[in-house]
Amino acid sequence: MNEVTLRTERVSKRFGGLVAVSDFSLEVYKGEILGILGPNGAGKTTLFNVLSGFFRPTEGKVFYRDREITNLTSDRVATLGIVRTYQIVRLFDKLTVYENLLIPCLSPRISMKLPSKNRRDEHIFAVASEVGIESYLDELTVNLSHGVRKLVEFARALVSDPEVLLLDEPFSGLNPLEVEPLAEVITRFHDKGKTIVIIEHKLREFMKLVQRVVAMDRGKLIAQGSVKEISEDPFVIEAYLGKGASRFVNS
Repeated sequence: MNEVTLRTERVSKRFGGLVAVSDFSLEVYKGEILGILGPNGAGKTTLFNVLSGFFRPTEGKVFYRDREITNLTSDRVATLGIVRTYQIVRLFDKLTVYENLLIPCLSPRISMKLPSKNRRDEHIFAVASEVGIESYLDELTVNLSHGVRKLVEFARALVSDPEVLLLDEPFSGLNPLEVEPLAEVITRFHDKGKTIVIIEHKLREFMKLVQRVVAMDRGKLIAQGSVKEISEDPFVIEAYLGKGASRFVNS
């Protein structure tokens, strides 16, 4: 039986009269790449914000390895090993790439493992080399291309040595030549036994990476299953293409 690493129980998140996530139950299995699929406004990023501690759910509970983390702050969630990236890259642009990667090393999770500067520097260089950005370590991030900035953000997440990595549209704004290197790094990270949850609108790249898919629309779970099952599901097709579209797609 697959081990559940991260799960929600009937989570809802409301902003005034707007229901962004509604009665949503999710299970993420250890070591899988789970894709969360849905049109704009489906509630995917709000769900990520709940999972990572940036938002507290209005209702429901969040668990990590059978420990309830519903009310933990984002820094405490990250210390446990749940780390996320953002659709819009968020780097410290007045700092170098090295300094951006150093910041997570000062957290309790890493500083206890790597107490000395030399060990932290070795760790940073190893991660930067794996991602392919070691030549940029002394560069200010503000001077980097969008593609390299995406790699830096991914490396910053990896420096935290996460058990669960939440990727919010990692390929957003990348051209095909930039997508492939990042996809390869994500795959290598997964091959080490890590758990990944990914949101992505570039469906071709998304479907190549994920092993299982959960589909959302208007804050609700509408389908889940294999890539093939989801790509043929009439509710998912209608969520993306409009009501009645499944009749034409499957005809």
